[in-house]
Amino acid sequence: MGGGQVSRVALGAARTAGQTLARAGEPITACPYPKGPLQFAFVDAYLQQVPPAPGTVDYDEQSEGE
Repeated sequence: MGGGQVSRVALGAARTAGQTLARAGEPITACPYPKGPLQFAFVDAYLQQVPPAPGTVDYDEQSEGE
């Protein structure tokens, strides 16, 4: 599975992890995945369980000052 491909099983596991941590009340920053499709799946599933509060702003801290 080289070349950046991710299996459906891995994506499903990332989604399940996102849902589980959201239901447990853990912060979204507890995401164990590096940037990429697994992190996206985790965050997507997490936010379906715990939507962001209205009026919140999200930004990428790494791009500050660029």
